[in-house]
Amino acid sequence: MLSRLSFAGDYSASLDAMGFGPELQEIKAVDQHVSEGIHFVSEVREFMRERAELEADFARRLEALAKKYAHRKDKLERDREKRASLISTAIPSNPGSPTKDRFAAGNENKEMASRDEVSTRVVSTTQKAWAEILHETEVLAKAHMTLHDALHADIADKLKALATKKEEARKKHIAFSMRLLAERDRLVTEKDKAKAKYDAASEAVEVAKNKHNRAPDDKTAEKLKKRWHEEIVDLNNTKNLYVLALAAANACKHKYYEEDIPKLLMCIKDLDISTTWGLKSIWQDYRTSRSAVMDVVIRSLGIVRAAVDSIDPQGDADTFVQSRGNWDSVPGSNAPDFPFLPSGLWKDNGELAQDDYAHVFLRNTLRKLQKRVDQIDTEIKSKNRTLDGTKNLFDAYTKDRKQGDPDDVKESMLDESRDIMVLKTARCKYQTQIDAIMQCIGVEESPNARFHNLKGANFSIPTTCDYCHGTIWGVAKPGLTCSDCGYSAHLKCELKIPPECPGAKGARRPASMVSQRTSVTSIGSVLSASGSNWFVGASAYVLYDYSPAASAFDEIAVTEGSVVRIIEPDDGSGWTLVSYQTDGESRKGLVPTSYIELASPALAAESMLSERNRTPSPTKISRIQTTVAYDYTKGGDDELTVKAGQVVWITEGDDGSGWVTVNDGTLEGLVPASYLEPVQ
Repeated sequence: MLSRLSFAGDYSASLDAMGFGPELQEIKAVDQHVSEGIHFVSEVREFMRERAELEADFARRLEALAKKYAHRKDKLERDREKRASLISTAIPSNPGSPTKDRFAAGNENKEMASRDEVSTRVVSTTQKAWAEILHETEVLAKAHMTLHDALHADIADKLKALATKKEEARKKHIAFSMRLLAERDRLVTEKDKAKAKYDAASEAVEVAKNKHNRAPDDKTAEKLKKRWHEEIVDLNNTKNLYVLALAAANACKHKYYEEDIPKLLMCIKDLDISTTWGLKSIWQDYRTSRSAVMDVVIRSLGIVRAAVDSIDPQGDADTFVQSRGNWDSVPGSNAPDFPFLPSGLWKDNGELAQDDYAHVFLRNTLRKLQKRVDQIDTEIKSKNRTLDGTKNLFDAYTKDRKQGDPDDVKESMLDESRDIMVLKTARCKYQTQIDAIMQCIGVEESPNARFHNLKGANFSIPTTCDYCHGTIWGVAKPGLTCSDCGYSAHLKCELKIPPECPGAKGARRPASMVSQRTSVTSIGSVLSASGSNWFVGASAYVLYDYSPAASAFDEIAVTEGSVVRIIEPDDGSGWTLVSYQTDGESRKGLVPTSYIELASPALAAESMLSERNRTPSPTKISRIQTTVAYDYTKGGDDELTVKAGQVVWITEGDDGSGWVTVNDGTLEGLVPASYLEPVQ
C-alpha cells in the first residue's frame, strides 16, 4: 500500500522523501494513504460480490447443462429399451401364417428383438465416460455454488466489516490530530497575547518615565515617580508571564512535533498495517475457498481422466457387434428372393425367351454387358491402385501427424472404397445378367467371328434403317452405321440387329451420311480421361418413361426408347441436363440419370463430334501430339513415366479405362488420360 502514498498542497513541497516514522510530518498525506487503503478494501469487497454472482450464474448454467444432457442420455436409454420392448411385443404369438413372407417377417422380428434386448444391456466405455463427464459437471456446479456462498456470505461480509471498522479508527485518529493541533494553536495564541501585554507594559513604563522627567515640581515628580515604579512592576510581571507563555509554547511545540505527531503517525501506521493484515487474512480465506473448489475439480477430473483413458473404441465396437450376433446373419438376409410375377393377361414363366429374335437380342446384349464388365474391371483396378497409395499415405500420416491430417486421407480412402463398392454392385448386376444369358443361349463366340463395327453417325438426308426400314434423319436423331459393311440403323434397333458382319462395304451406304470418327477434341471428352463417356454432346437412350411434377419447372418429360443428347453430365446430384427432340421442337431440361443409358462409348463420342460439325477424315487416330500436365511415375511395366511439360504423342486413345497409350520419342506406355493437356 506504500506505493499509493500521494501528497497535496503545501505538504508536498516540504518533504523530499516519505516513510513511516518520526520523519513523517504530514498528517494529511498519511491520512490520504490510509483512506486509499480502506477504500481498496471496499473495492475488493465489491469485486468479491460480483465474483460471487458470476460463480452463482456459472453454477446455475453448469447445473442446467448437466441436467439437460443427462435427461437426453436417460431418454435415449429409455427409447432404446422401449424400442426393444415394442419389437418383442409386435411378434405374433402364433407366427404360423399361411404365407412364407409373414413367417419370415416373424422370425426376423424375433431376431431383431433379441438383438435389441442384448444391446440395451450393453454399456460401452464411451457411455461410461460420458456419464462421468456429466456427473463431474454436476459436482463442479455444486462446488461453484458453494464458492458463491463463501464469497458472498463470508468473504464480502468480512471485507465490509473490516472497511467499516478501519474507517472509524481513521476518523478517530484524524479527530485527535485536529485536537492536538488546536491545543498547539491555543498555546501559541496565549504566547502571542502575553507578548502583546508585555509590549503594552513597556510602552506604559516609557510613558510614565517621560511624564516623571517633565514634572513641573517636586510634588508632582514624586507622584509621577511612584506611578513610574508601579508601571515597572507591571512590566516585570507581564514580562514574566510572556516568558512563561513563551517557554510553555516552545515546550509544547517540541512535544507536538517530536512526540505527539510521531506517536499519532505511528498509530495511523499501525492502523494501515492492521488493515493490510485483515485484508491478507480474508484473502487467505478466499484462497482456501478457491482451493476447496479446485480440489473438487481435480478429484472429479481424476475420475473423468480414468474414465476417458479406459475408453476402448475397438472394444466398444466389438461389444456392439457381438450384441448384434456378430452380423453373421444380417436382419433381412433371410428374406425370400423376389419372385417372377407374370402378367395377368399372359401365362408365362421366369425363363428367358429363346426364339430367334430373342436370341439375337440376347447375343447383342451379352456383348454390351461383357464390354461393361471389362470397363468396370479396369476402373476397379485403377481405383484399387489409388486406394493402395492412399493407404500408404494414411500410414505415413498416422505415424507422423506433422506431415498431414490422417483423417482427411481416411475420408479419401472411404470415398474410394465406396466407389469400388458401387462399381462391384454394378459388376454384380452385369455379371449376373451375363451368366443368365450364357446359361440360356449357351453362346461361345468363335475367335474368328466378325461382328458389326457400329459407329455413331448423323444423317443430313433421310436414310432407310436396314433393320426396321424406317427413316433415319436429323442431327438431333443420330443413328448407327457399320464402318465395315455400311449397315445403317436406328439407335433403338442396335440390340435387334444380327451381330454377324459380312465385312463387305456396300455401295448403298448413303453419301449424305456424316460419320464423325476423325479428330479428337480433348483428352477429357472423346478420349474420356476420367474413364466415363458421359460428356457434353453424347447421345443416350431413355430407358423408362419420366413425367416431372407440376412444380418441377426445370425438368422435362421423356418417353422410353427415345434418344436425348447430353448438355451437362451428372455432377453427383443424380440428374443430367439433356436436349430432347419432340413434336418438331427441341426441349431442354433435367432427367434422372438412372433413366438414361449411353448406347456405347463409341456412339457417344461420335455423336458429340458430329454436333461440332467436324470435317470427316478417313484416317485412324494416330500419333496425336499433346503436352503432359502433371508428373507421373509408372506403377507397372506397361506404363510410362512422364514429366510435366513433356511433349508426347498419343498412339492409342482411351478405351473407357481412363488410360491412353503415348510415345515420348523413345519409349511407349500407358499414362492416365487426366494427366495430359487437352488436345487442340
